[in-house]
Amino acid sequence: MKKRKKASIKPSITFIITAYNEEKNLEDTINICDAISKDVLDDYELLIVNDGSSDSTGEISERLLKKNPHVTVYHNKKNMGLGYSLRKGNQLAKKEYSIWIPGDNETLEKSIKRILSHAGEVDLIIPYTTNPAVRPLYRQIISGSFTSVMNLLFGLNLRYYNGLILCKTQLIQNLELTSDSVGLMAEVIVNLIKAGYTYKEVPVYIRKTIETGHIFRVKNLAGLIKTVSKLFFKFQILRSNKKVLKK
Repeated sequence: MKKRKKASIKPSITFIITAYNEEKNLEDTINICDAISKDVLDDYELLIVNDGSSDSTGEISERLLKKNPHVTVYHNKKNMGLGYSLRKGNQLAKKEYSIWIPGDNETLEKSIKRILSHAGEVDLIIPYTTNPAVRPLYRQIISGSFTSVMNLLFGLNLRYYNGLILCKTQLIQNLELTSDSVGLMAEVIVNLIKAGYTYKEVPVYIRKTIETGHIFRVKNLAGLIKTVSKLFFKFQILRSNKKVLKK
């Protein structure tokens, strides 16, 4: 008599899909996330945060909302930045776990599935890109330099700080996050690791996309420096290691 396999418990997940002028990529991103979710999840939400786009991203978001019952939409009245959009997305997330997905359709389907497959193993899943050469050289240099500086400042040995982190929604909602910039993921990662939560790094592949360059605008880089400075003051000067309350 064959032994029956124990059914695995599938987590519920909110996909926070940030979009700024992604009229050419947003629908494909949603369709891929929807297909993955139907394949591996029982309960999910596709939350689009339209960051004050000046193209037809907003109209496309509303069309997808009417078409798919799993889609919800939030519109920033003006362009607020990636960090702000992610913070807003996490505030609105209704599922047990949340994951950030860029609306530029950069992440491969198999990579998203790989990240989701590790849900529940540890408190925080931290993906890192294994094929960075598909990105422009200037972005590789900036990204690599940022990772090295963060590891040096906070005594860590991570491969990446700006990826599609997967975490229990409540843990992120309990954090006092302030970043409006691309440094938001680093802010989450450092806060949770320093508070003693467990983490696991997962390798992923990305596809080559058209670079808009808005991530590396002066405003965003200034915000990134501000975020890192606040983290350094909190953990290296004040030596804070306050535990985030698990619920």
